[in-house]
Order: sequence, then structure tokens, then C-alpha cells
Amino acid sequence: MGNIDTVKKNVNQLIGFFSLDPNRVLDITLDSFANQVDNIDPYISLLSEYKGEYVAQQLGFKFQAAQEQL
Repeated sequence: MGNIDTVKKNVNQLIGFFSLDPNRVLDITLDSFANQVDNIDPYISLLSEYKGEYVAQQLGFKFQAAQEQL
């Protein structure tokens, strides 16, 4: 679990240092999660840093965009 805590800390520091949009970071994290489904524990831990409604809203946007492409 030490590596996951380090990743969480690094992501938070990058958001702050570069004034990144946390929603965009969440979007990139979800994209990465979708492409790496064989090892989900680190992603679940990282996503737990966000409030549930933010994750749900971001997933809703992704599903809406996917539906519009059909």
C-alpha cells in the first residue's frame, strides 16, 4: 500500500503545483483505469480520493459522449 499512498500524494502535488483542473485529472485517471482493468486496486484507491458525486458526474459525461457517438 505504500506505493499507492505515494501515487496519491504525487497526484495531489501535481494538481497543486501546476494548477491542474482536478476534474481533468479525474477524467485522465478514469481513461487510464478503463485501459488497465487487470490491476484495479490502485485505481480504486486513487479514485476514493474524489467525492463520489464527482466520479459519478464524470462517468455520466463519458457515457453521454459514448452514446452520442453511436
